[in-house]
Amino acid sequence: MRTKKVRNMRVDELYAHLEEIKARFRLGIEWNGTYKLNPENPLGIEINPDYDIYLAFGDRFGENMREILDIDIGSVSLVLRKLMNQEVYYSGSMKIAEVSKRIGKKTEVLWKIPYTEEISLEDIIKANESYIRAFEEASGSFLKQFEGYDIIVPWSGGKDSTAALILASKVFRDVTAVYVKMEYEMPQTDEYVEKLAKKLKVNVIESFVKMPVDKYGFPTHNNRWCTRMKVEALYNAIEEFENPILVVGDRDGESAKRRLKPPVIERK
Repeated sequence: MRTKKVRNMRVDELYAHLEEIKARFRLGIEWNGTYKLNPENPLGIEINPDYDIYLAFGDRFGENMREILDIDIGSVSLVLRKLMNQEVYYSGSMKIAEVSKRIGKKTEVLWKIPYTEEISLEDIIKANESYIRAFEEASGSFLKQFEGYDIIVPWSGGKDSTAALILASKVFRDVTAVYVKMEYEMPQTDEYVEKLAKKLKVNVIESFVKMPVDKYGFPTHNNRWCTRMKVEALYNAIEEFENPILVVGDRDGESAKRRLKPPVIERK
């Protein structure tokens, strides 16, 4: 933009532009025989700071999507997750389906086309390795300023906290993961946490939290009552550490509130 336009822009307009620019680095995609992250977004993915993209693959995923769509979408699909669990599926350069997965309602197929392009997951990884490595190196350089502290990663076993744990384990020699284990977890989470902790050579502290669903019901997007309990369990688990630094895996697309957080927050 021209300097004059930025200077005369309202603060909320400027903020919206900055949000879109940030989102382009994780949502922009080009298609050239494989998917490649590109902020210029030649594929024309709908850019919205509240959206996420991910790759869907594996036999079970394919079975589920055939059951929902009654078409084969190939071994790897690019998925744009919009608001209210509405998802757009891509095969190659083509949009092939849009599905609504609103919680508490039956999955609804909004539209679909019978098109399949076989895509190699290995090719996608290879095409994006240098792009992702650049962000990893920048993050690693940032974390190095905390050498000498007790490095702690709150770890659920999910993809965001696991990414933070892998990054921390590459930068620091001694890392402690705090696994706040809820009463109701996804199957095989315990097994996965134990296996990956050994592979990364990190110490794990487990903290168990009961979930009174009979009193509060299951947590929802608008009523995350379990989050407070998890945070309390986390702080109780790290009381013995003298100089703790928490490396937290927050995803920009998860909420506007999380996007507003500064890179470092200091708390007593």
